[in-house]
Amino acid sequence: MNLRGIDRLVAEKVMEWEPFYDDGNLISFVTEFGTLFFSDDESMNRNGILQET
Repeated sequence: MNLRGIDRLVAEKVMEWEPFYDDGNLISFVTEFGTLFFSDDESMNRNGILQET
């Protein structure tokens, strides 16, 4: 399992955040603090910034 998969499991199972999907892709979690955006895109770094290839 990769780090993104672990992050997603922690968000859903431990933190109990509600996932939000767009066209079948997970894009964010709705939390008690607001919306936390999430990217499965490998071209994004951990801060959601596009990395140059």
